Amino acid sequence: MAFKEKPRWKCEDWNPDAAECLWMCPGDLDPHSLTLESAERKMHKWPSRLNLGVACLGPDEAHSNDQSTAPADAKFTILTEQFVAPAWALSEADWKEREKRHADEVVEHLHKYAPNVSWDSISGYHPVTPYDTARMCKNYAPAGNWFVIDNIPSQWGKIRPIPELSGHRVPGVEGLYPTGSAWHPWGGAHSAQGYNCYKVMSADLGLAKPWEQEGRPF
Repeated sequence: MAFKEKPRWKCEDWNPDAAECLWMCPGDLDPHSLTLESAERKMHKWPSRLNLGVACLGPDEAHSNDQSTAPADAKFTILTEQFVAPAWALSEADWKEREKRHADEVVEHLHKYAPNVSWDSISGYHPVTPYDTARMCKNYAPAGNWFVIDNIPSQWGKIRPIPELSGHRVPGVEGLYPTGSAWHPWGGAHSAQGYNCYKVMSADLGLAKPWEQEGRPF
């Protein structure tokens, strides 16, 4: 969502640092809500409660160099996340209806925590559903999981995604080094998978090993 003005969180009144916070979690304080959400997801149902993760981006991130990521009047952008049903659980028409309904629910929910948030303060939004994600890249299909595979015990840590591929090599195929969100330590937008893969490649190809330089922690 792109905003014409920065959301002002109520908690800034007693915690000014919240104004610079990059990640907010305006969720349900009931500890059983996470259990309920997990159960509903396993039943391929839409979550009955909003437990949002909110990534807050400042004015520098509101636009790319070509200003294609937000309208020209945007001063602030946010990304909201919540685990929901898999892509194949709903029809295309149902996903389109759900997009708008969920957006309305998010705005109403955020308004409770930041009273200046409303549709009048939003210059544009772009919904990204599991259905869209599954259609965008085949490796996200069929569920539309942008971690590629689930973060579950059998696909976590050093055995991710499967033991045969977890070492960033493909048995029988020399010179092919797979990596990405499906590799260890877990799915997510960080550089750990690429760093681990580079270490394997450096051993095979004689590449530089910056972690061996004095003064470097890794």
